[in-house]
Amino acid sequence: MDMITGTFVKADNILFGSLLFVSTISLLLFIISKTKILSSKSIKNLPPGPPRLPIIGNLHQVGDNPIVSTASLARQYGPLISLRLGQKLLVVASSPEAAMGVLKTQDRFLSSRPVPAAFKHPDYAPHALLWAAECNQTWKNLRTLCRAHLFSGKALESQSGLRAEKVSQMVDFLRRKQGQVIDVEDVLFTTLYNTLTSIVFGKDMLQLEDGDGNTRDPQKESVRKIIEYGSRVKDFGVFFPMLDRFDLHGTKKGTLKEYAKLFGPYWDGIIEERRAVVNSSTWSSDQAQCFLDRLLENKFTNYQIYQFVMELFVAGSNTTTSAVVWAMSELLRHNEVKSKLEEELQKEIKLDQINVSQLSELTYLQSCIKETYRLHPSVPLLLPRVANETCEVMNYTIPKNAMVFVNVWAMGRDPKVWHEPLRYMPERFTDSKLDFKGQDFEFIPFGSGRRICAGMPSGIKSVEYLLATLVREFAWTLPNGDDPSKLDLENKMGLAMKRVYPLKLIFKQK
Repeated sequence: MDMITGTFVKADNILFGSLLFVSTISLLLFIISKTKILSSKSIKNLPPGPPRLPIIGNLHQVGDNPIVSTASLARQYGPLISLRLGQKLLVVASSPEAAMGVLKTQDRFLSSRPVPAAFKHPDYAPHALLWAAECNQTWKNLRTLCRAHLFSGKALESQSGLRAEKVSQMVDFLRRKQGQVIDVEDVLFTTLYNTLTSIVFGKDMLQLEDGDGNTRDPQKESVRKIIEYGSRVKDFGVFFPMLDRFDLHGTKKGTLKEYAKLFGPYWDGIIEERRAVVNSSTWSSDQAQCFLDRLLENKFTNYQIYQFVMELFVAGSNTTTSAVVWAMSELLRHNEVKSKLEEELQKEIKLDQINVSQLSELTYLQSCIKETYRLHPSVPLLLPRVANETCEVMNYTIPKNAMVFVNVWAMGRDPKVWHEPLRYMPERFTDSKLDFKGQDFEFIPFGSGRRICAGMPSGIKSVEYLLATLVREFAWTLPNGDDPSKLDLENKMGLAMKRVYPLKLIFKQK
């Protein structure tokens, strides 16, 4: 009987393998018949790059970690390279000179953006900020609205009390959990998410009590699904547009909209309550209580509010969480740096409560943050751009519709730019005037040009406050007495660059 069963299993495997082979060949033939591949040889003076295979081009050479693979190719072929990924021509800049060419010299021709399938729904697209395809007037109006009411100095000052409240809640939680193993990313993400929802909606949305990694919060699970869905590195629909119609990821088009519906029970009541107030005859703009009121003043629909808020929450909380986790990881591995930072905080901060405004004046804290962004930029390839016109960078041609990336991770580890680039050494910034505001192209973790991260001021404030508080208030140890000098710093790609292995620590109040 076993022999008969085994024969059938073997036959099934052979049949499955044959069907898979036939299906693969059929798909390739379909691609060949439908794809109009623009030959690289037909474009004169492209940036150099490795030889390409038929159909897939260099897709096999990029792999799952494109920051590393493109950095390696740049060392071989130069600071501006071109790759063919399916139907798409990809150009990657990996030096300050190449980055300046992309983000400054030719910014007006390279400021469009490829929109992931997850964000292409017509209900959302006109009011996107991060994923706006063009820098049109709608995008400019939304960015101006954000700068005025979310990210300006005045707005940040008005948010300082709220930030202090959320950080205080985090500290109280960690005090209650002393001696227990804590998933640091989960606690930071929840704190930042609640900070943003309080700024936008005027209330917390997630439960910090579930921040030990055993969460059952349905809204938090929805947020994580959206982050996962919207942060894919590999999207075959981008490289082979004719495959957009197929369900290659086991998801359906419009899945983001389906996820957005999950927020209805949490957000719709608040939106409708504030809409009634904003639309009343007695409303005046100085009565605004939260950023939602500003969106409603500008006649945003519920779905358009979903789009903006999801972009803000996913990008803001995700990337900032990543930055703090990487900073803590490096401080754990370099106790002498952590001790020096503790001394500065103890000397300069006299009150029980940290004053957010004074943190920007703490030299060593700022140096630690900059050094973290140099080695571990939150968005290591920045967000992609698309050439809306053919232009030249470093005397090479970038043709219209080419996708363009800037590998800031590679630039931060380039020995031609940095002394001992793989060493975590905050002192390199102590007497340096280098800043991350987009003018020093050897150090642009937030990008540059018209697409520079609009939320940079808010993100930096959060990183400063969270890192200073955690260093000042707690001693950290790894579970099981593990040696922090051997902490694994392997990264994985997504919208934000994260650790492969989550950072789990035991906190003890000082």
